[in-house]
Amino acid sequence: MNPSREDERLTQLLQRAADEYFTGIGERLRTRAQIMDAIEQKGGIVMKKKISVFAVAVAMALMLGCAALAAGLGVFGSFVGREDHELSDARLQKLEALAVTIEQTQEFALPGEAKDEKDATDLDKALGRLAGRKCSLTLHQGYCDGYRLYYSYTLKLDAPLETVFGEGKPTGVDWDLTYPGEYADTRLHADGPDGEIAKWLTGHDTAFAVQDHIGVGDGAWMDGEPLTIFDSDSKWVDDTTLQGYQEVRLPEGFKVGDSLDVELPVLSSAWFVYQDAVGMKEAYAHDPETRGTVFVPVTIPVTGKTAHLSGKLERDDHTASAEITVSEVDVFGRITTTGASGWVKNGAASGDALTETTDGFIRDYQLVAGDEVLPNIEGGLSDIVDGRYTIGLRFDLPKNAESLALRPVGAKDAANDIPLK
Repeated sequence: MNPSREDERLTQLLQRAADEYFTGIGERLRTRAQIMDAIEQKGGIVMKKKISVFAVAVAMALMLGCAALAAGLGVFGSFVGREDHELSDARLQKLEALAVTIEQTQEFALPGEAKDEKDATDLDKALGRLAGRKCSLTLHQGYCDGYRLYYSYTLKLDAPLETVFGEGKPTGVDWDLTYPGEYADTRLHADGPDGEIAKWLTGHDTAFAVQDHIGVGDGAWMDGEPLTIFDSDSKWVDDTTLQGYQEVRLPEGFKVGDSLDVELPVLSSAWFVYQDAVGMKEAYAHDPETRGTVFVPVTIPVTGKTAHLSGKLERDDHTASAEITVSEVDVFGRITTTGASGWVKNGAASGDALTETTDGFIRDYQLVAGDEVLPNIEGGLSDIVDGRYTIGLRFDLPKNAESLALRPVGAKDAANDIPLK
């Protein structure tokens, strides 16, 4: 990266971090007090200790200044300001301050066995290059509130990934995708490794390329089942170091003091690209016994606190019920709407199906927190069944949570607000 660009990015990151600590401190303490009261009313966990930790963090930030924040910047913080990931910035800033430092490193070898070269097909050779490679996975930070799990990691390889070029048709490969009449010079990116492959294939009548792939799969696994992933990003720090973070949803039932035993899947595969006069073909290959996957076990404590709020609005034409969780990182939940006969029709809540509903159909909500109105940054509409559908909700944590309400997008006033208590 250009040094001046990196300096500019770091300056912006420090400014955002400073804003988090220095702006509206009294307002933020009041926000946390309100959430604590809500937890007490709902029979949950009191956050008094967390507020004292927050106050200490503010005092330390005031004493040490932004330079100390920069010195302690972890993986979560390093992803703030990434292009096309702006919606994650507010959460990443909070995670950088709240996450537990773990720093667990585990070494392992990729699965598979190399075959004798004289009997090996091109597929065997590609998988043989991956088999037995030494890697290590470091879990840097973890944050869990019992509903969502966040973690940051570094995957270290023993050598750079390779791209191998060959003439003719590769042996041993079953093609997953075919593109008759389409060719690499238009299907592949012109820059980077894809550009090199496109140039090679275009310069030969019949040729192929094989590219190694090693990375951390989307979503941790728990009890042999994958957890739904919500957010992630990764970047190559150098040609052997991949760094990233992920956020996954947990089954309910975890509380502060618990420890989560999960597994992070590390995936290895070979990408084949072939081109002849007919067109281009692609295939992904991996060790057949393990599907090219190594599961690395990690343990992450549950330390985050939450408050659970709800609200309901009944109108002649519809009823809306909301269940919301306020965490230390963001606000998430869902709202279920049931419309009177004729207000909504059955069908998929997307595309042409929405045009068949009346103008009163509510597609989205905003979070109203005093004078602050926050947009729904994730979620979506479920299918409409018997006039009933749900809207997924997720908002950045407001500056003041003393009074929260959900308001339909496009509403001119608070007449249809759903107060949350």
